[in-house]
Amino acid sequence: MNRNYSLNLNTPKKKGNKVLIIILILIILTLICYISYDKLYSKNNNKNLEPEKTEKIEQKEEENLDMVAQYLISKLEKYYVDYFDSKEKVDFTKLTNEDLILPAYVYHNYTKLNEPFNKNSAKEYYKNLFNINLETYPDLKCYAGDGLLYKFNEEKNEYEEDCGINEGICHGHGGLNVHSAEFIKYKDIQKDGDNYIITVTKVFGLNIADSDGYFYSDYNYQTRINGLDSFVTETAKASGVIDTNLVNIDNVQAYYDSNYESFKDIKPEYKYTFKKINNDYYLTNFETIK
Repeated sequence: MNRNYSLNLNTPKKKGNKVLIIILILIILTLICYISYDKLYSKNNNKNLEPEKTEKIEQKEEENLDMVAQYLISKLEKYYVDYFDSKEKVDFTKLTNEDLILPAYVYHNYTKLNEPFNKNSAKEYYKNLFNINLETYPDLKCYAGDGLLYKFNEEKNEYEEDCGINEGICHGHGGLNVHSAEFIKYKDIQKDGDNYIITVTKVFGLNIADSDGYFYSDYNYQTRINGLDSFVTETAKASGVIDTNLVNIDNVQAYYDSNYESFKDIKPEYKYTFKKINNDYYLTNFETIK
């Protein structure tokens, strides 16, 4: 008995396999298309975002010069260098220790009463404000040019007034007469590499006997600030105060700040150049603009 057998490719099982293969092919093609699109989209999107990202980084790295100026002003209050205005321009990197130590002594005298001005005090002042490592401690000659003012005592490691050998009297005119400004306001700040040049105006006078209750823009009391004088006089009269020295300095500064446009061009102006070293700023130049 002969039986004929034939291969039927259209059996349900074979049909199922073909469908499965087609589905897998479609899935693979879909994934390839999706991956290709995603890469292309991401590439284009990153290109679009790149300038914005760069711009944000640049903005982050840009310094706020106003904040730098305010910090420099806080340092300026420690520099008693206004008496150099007779030289008009001073390069502190070229001055001798003897020239520099005078403002260091004045600063110590006005801020640390009854404490001796010793080697550590001088060293700290130089390092913190000038970035100079002080190695020698010279005697101090009076800026008026009339002899020694203070001598450095090697045994005590501190400065003491020079009273002479026979006289028994210390320096004739009573020591230093260098005052700090009542307040300082910056007019302009420029950056040149690591150098920061700040121009400021200053107000001297109130509560200082030599000023007679008036205001000046220089420590020598040569240039009166008439607008402030008038304000203080009127304020004193209105409050029944006779002595203008008793007027509240905060009120004067508030008036000065709010009316600065009318005061900002009063001379002299003071230009300071600071150099940025290790995230701090150190004075290198001083100039009086008259």
